[in-house]
Amino acid sequence: MKINRIPTLKLALLVLGLACLTTQASHAQLVFHVDLDTAALTSTDGSPYSLDFTLTYGGTLSGPTTVNISNFSFTGGSATGSTTITNQASGSMGSNILLSDSNGNAVNDIFQGFTDGTTHIGFDVSLSPNFSGLTPDFFEISILDNGNEPLWTTSPDDAQAALVSVTVDSANASQLTVGAFQSMDPSPLGVTASVSAIPEPSAWAMVFVGAVLFVGMRFRLRKA
Repeated sequence: MKINRIPTLKLALLVLGLACLTTQASHAQLVFHVDLDTAALTSTDGSPYSLDFTLTYGGTLSGPTTVNISNFSFTGGSATGSTTITNQASGSMGSNILLSDSNGNAVNDIFQGFTDGTTHIGFDVSLSPNFSGLTPDFFEISILDNGNEPLWTTSPDDAQAALVSVTVDSANASQLTVGAFQSMDPSPLGVTASVSAIPEPSAWAMVFVGAVLFVGMRFRLRKA
C-alpha cells in the first residue's frame, strides 16, 4: 500500500503545482466573454446607438495596458457605419478592436454604431494589465445615444454609466474583477450585461497535461 500512496501523493502535488501556475497565468491576463441584452432598446430611445469601449490612463507606466476585443456577434442586427477613434485605439466591430495606453494618453476610446432591432451583442475581451500606475487604469464598455452621450446611469453604481467595467491597479492585481451592471436612470430600460470567464489556452493545456499524467500513473500502479 505504501508503494501506491507515495506516487499518488507526488502526482497530487504535481497537479496542484500546475493549478498554481494556471492561477498565476490568469493574473497576467484577464479573458472573459460579454453578452449585452439590448432587446429593450427601441428606435425612440435615442437611436442610432453606438457601443463604446474606453481605456482610461491612470498614472506613470513602465509598459502598456492593452485590451483586445474580438469575436463579435449580433442577434437581430449588426454593426453599422465607421468607427470613431480617440488616441490609441484601432479596428472595428466587424473584426476586432485594440486599445492601449502605452503613450500615457488620458483617454483611449473607440465606438461604432449598431442597427435598431439588435437584441444581443456578444464579444470576447482579453485584457493584459500593467500595474505600475500611481492611480488605476479603467476599462469600460457603454452604450451611447445619437448624441454620443451615455443613455443612462447604471445599477448598482449610479455614479457611472458603464455596463461593464474593470479597475486595473496594483491593489487589484492578484484578482482582477469585472463589474457588470444594468441600465437605470433616467429610465430603467432593462439593458443588462452578463460576463463569463474564458479559460486561457495555457490553462487548458496544463489541465490536459495533469490529466494525462494522472491517468498514466494510475495505469502503471494497477499494472504493478
